[in-house]
Amino acid sequence: MIKDIFIDLHAVSIDFWIIRLVAIPLAAFMLTWLLHMLLSKFEESEMPIFFKRRLALNKSLIFTLFLTSAYWFALFQINGISKFDFGVFPLDLKNVYFSLIPLLFTHLGVISWYYFNKQQILKNI
Repeated sequence: MIKDIFIDLHAVSIDFWIIRLVAIPLAAFMLTWLLHMLLSKFEESEMPIFFKRRLALNKSLIFTLFLTSAYWFALFQINGISKFDFGVFPLDLKNVYFSLIPLLFTHLGVISWYYFNKQQILKNI
């Protein structure tokens, strides 16, 4: 079941696609949260707590973005680029681009979270 959610590009059913739509961003969020807790706990500096935590969040978001990019690379390496047929775009679960929507949401979510956090830091300087 975990292989169907995280490794296979083609969703077996719409249920697995919905689980993937929730599980992949949730995994990235949990990873970011864990990294943020570790970085904010062990980072010692004389900065105010707001900046210290926001900077720790930015570092964890950058690391999560790096890991999600590595996940994309590993996913394409395992499944092969030959799965992409640029001439055909079926509107069903066999569409590879449809299967990549959860990954795209995760990537865009992490990038927008980083941008929002950066704006909050710059606003409070």
